Amino acid sequence: MRYSDCFGVKSSRILLGTGYFGDGISETEAFLMMDRFRELGGTHIDTARLYANGVAEEIVGKDKVKVTKAQNHGYVIEK
Repeated sequence: MRYSDCFGVKSSRILLGTGYFGDGISETEAFLMMDRFRELGGTHIDTARLYANGVAEEIVGKDKVKVTKAQNHGYVIEK
């Protein structure tokens, strides 16, 4: 994974987009994708309230709670 320092912190140059979470990608599959993304060194997940009528944000929010309890790093970009 390549990283950048454009935000003053080490951040991955690749973001995980969640546009199909809850609309073609199930919650279970989404959790697996986010876990794998972090295993590969990913630090930023992109979501928006419009993705799958808000379902994508709900899925990312559930995962964020799980991740925050386990490890205190990573960023969610919301629009």
